[in-house]
Amino acid sequence: MKKVMWKTRSVIIVNFQKDRCSIACFSLHNGKHRYSTQPRYAKAVVQVKLTAGEVIVMNESFQQIIRHPRLYLTQLSKRPTALKHSGIYQLFPEPVRTYLDGLEREEKKEILKTTAALSTETSFHKAEIIIFDEWVGRLIPRFLAI
Repeated sequence: MKKVMWKTRSVIIVNFQKDRCSIACFSLHNGKHRYSTQPRYAKAVVQVKLTAGEVIVMNESFQQIIRHPRLYLTQLSKRPTALKHSGIYQLFPEPVRTYLDGLEREEKKEILKTTAALSTETSFHKAEIIIFDEWVGRLIPRFLAI
């Protein structure tokens, strides 16, 4: 029988302004990780269940509101061979996965380190776009040489 381990904690949802939009969110680990939830939960106390692969936000009745995958980009940048076995790998679109698969270990480490930094500063989605742009940028000279 598989043993399931998780932590549950109470957090207060705050209203956060970004790009003229109001977002209901909370942060974990001293502000290192920020997660969003439905705006109607702004200023409410919710329960957060932390599992190895997900952050699950629940209302006062412990009913799920939203699930977020846990992104371990910083750790993966140290051990890039684990990328394929993480939940993060599937979040990348197919062209980015193909690009990452073709990289040498040190190149992959650098890309994941950059993705972690960009995700912290902006968002995972924007980091993903930057990686895709780099992939396209590396392909263009190859096609021009043909």
